[in-house]
Amino acid sequence: MEIRKRTSKSVAGRHDLNYFKKGSPLRTWQGKLTLLAIALVTLWAVGTAIFRGPQLLSSGPISSSHAVFGAKCGACHRPVQGNLFHRAGFRKDVPDSACLACHAIPAHHANQRFTPRCSTCHVEHTGSMMLAHTSSANCTQCHAQLSTQDGASHFVNAIHSFVSGHPEFAPLRAGFADDQAIRFAHAAHMKHGLLGPHGPVTMECSDCHRVVADQADAWPYGAQPQPTPYAPSGEAGNAVLARAMNRDHGRAYLGPVAYAAGCHDCHTLLFDNHVAEEAPHADPAQVRFFVAAKIRTFAAQHPDVVAAEVSNWTPEPMGRVPRAPLTAIPHNAAEWVTIRTAQAERRIWHESCNLCHEAQIPEIAANATASELAAAVANPEMLPKLKPTHQPARWLRHAVFSHQAHQSVGCVECHTRATNSQNASEILLPSISTCQHCHDGKSHPQGPALATGHAESGCYLCHEYHGWDEKGLRPTPVKAESLRELGVLMGPR
Repeated sequence: MEIRKRTSKSVAGRHDLNYFKKGSPLRTWQGKLTLLAIALVTLWAVGTAIFRGPQLLSSGPISSSHAVFGAKCGACHRPVQGNLFHRAGFRKDVPDSACLACHAIPAHHANQRFTPRCSTCHVEHTGSMMLAHTSSANCTQCHAQLSTQDGASHFVNAIHSFVSGHPEFAPLRAGFADDQAIRFAHAAHMKHGLLGPHGPVTMECSDCHRVVADQADAWPYGAQPQPTPYAPSGEAGNAVLARAMNRDHGRAYLGPVAYAAGCHDCHTLLFDNHVAEEAPHADPAQVRFFVAAKIRTFAAQHPDVVAAEVSNWTPEPMGRVPRAPLTAIPHNAAEWVTIRTAQAERRIWHESCNLCHEAQIPEIAANATASELAAAVANPEMLPKLKPTHQPARWLRHAVFSHQAHQSVGCVECHTRATNSQNASEILLPSISTCQHCHDGKSHPQGPALATGHAESGCYLCHEYHGWDEKGLRPTPVKAESLRELGVLMGPR
């Protein structure tokens, strides 16, 4: 019997390879139903857009500053006068007028190369919770090619980012003039075992340099006792509560060091060993009036002491005056008052005022007679001329900074030259390279978390686009309660 041979080709020839081209009732209805579903979905989408506006679309997350509006899209979005697609609700614009209705903002530069809209930089519904955290690309589109109208370059010609092309801070550049007019040596005040009003101390930077919000507190080494750390009631409690309600207010910048709060207890203004009161830290004319009045009052109240010293006079009875002692000898109470007043003034001008202030002090001749001394202490031209001091709380006027945000970093980690500084004219601001050590351009707003030490470096972090200070429109921030700080009101448990 012959065996039939079957090959793959002969088997494949039995199948109809065009079966899918032949229609069937089932496939016909499947196609019709599919087209009907697409048509219905399209009609629903168009109808929803026409009658219900943009509710068809997902707006995306809203920023924290605009969360108060909730789903009230019409508070910002305005219908666009355009074609049917726009009027149907798929596109609604946010004009500048919608932003300016709530935000009174000044412009940036009068000579800026383009006039952006608010929504160009402050993009809503992108996941950013802070609209002020704008992309640096909005800034570098102009600042990457800097030039003035006459073609002269600025400090740098191109700023691509904080770590690429940004110039050194202005106070640290060559040619910057320091006009603080203060004599001070940080190194002398940071020695170990420095003699304080109550014994040896080792001072820290924060003992004198304190944020504005804390400057009302007592100086750590002062004569006054420290305030209690817990203030459950009364005015002190209200002060703690006020700081807790707005814990960032007044904590961004360090306030100027004031004599009364940070210097007085070590550098007193005593001027005569017969007078327990100190001279006021005031204008030289006021100091002269105070000193003369106190010495005259003592002479009137203690004539026996004055008579004893007149009969047995000792020049410069209190301390050392850094000039040749006055040689005039009093012969009566009036001359005693004159000579002691002249001595007190010399002591105040040379040992106190001249220690910190840049002063021009007229010199009284050591061999001046009592009558010449009387004329000198009555002559306004013999008063010292003090150069007004100026301690800026904010060195970088066109940038923002917060010590509160950097409180986890030690002072000398950034202000590296402070401990060895011998002159107050030395600008001890951190250089830009110090800031770039942490703000290294490796972090971005709403980006992935990075290892500790990589801080955000966007332009928005230090710079403000709008000229708030020049227009006087800067708003006062109001912060929420801090439960951690409010806890001090409860006292220890």
